[in-house]
Amino acid sequence: MAEAVRLHPDSNEIWPLETIAFISKRVAGDDANVGPTIPSPEAAAIIGNARCSVDSGVRTAGIVRVPVTDTRAKRLLYGESPHFSRDEMNVLVMDVTSVVSSLKVWSQLIEKCFQPEQNRRFGAIVLFSAGITGEKMSALQEWKVVRNPYAYKPIPESLLEKILTPESSGP
Repeated sequence: MAEAVRLHPDSNEIWPLETIAFISKRVAGDDANVGPTIPSPEAAAIIGNARCSVDSGVRTAGIVRVPVTDTRAKRLLYGESPHFSRDEMNVLVMDVTSVVSSLKVWSQLIEKCFQPEQNRRFGAIVLFSAGITGEKMSALQEWKVVRNPYAYKPIPESLLEKILTPESSGP
């Protein structure tokens, strides 16, 4: 991919590299912004890379953005579904800390998997992500509940609220 970008002529146009990525290679001039200058596709995470080089006094910026269409959410739901009972309330918790996508993107992908005749064993999917943030490197936890409107056994709203606010569920 790097070689394709290097060999492509400078242009202000964004061009696709097969079905893999979108590329922009332009003369940067005095513009210090080398990215992100390629718009994001809807509901897709982006892996991006930008590089600026100077050759004979001409600054060139090369930007690559790869949309991540994460099929892991769908595979996981379909793979786990047979392990859950139709007769019980079921909540599947997914740790998505290492996933490139955001909780919002994964929740949108999961919502599309809930259909009147598919994935009805899950009353809800809970997404969890942990990390550190800020100058003081403080702990960050994010929780997102995706309710299944087609579930055989819906999860009580009171339980889902406790999952979203775990600190309030203490003694």
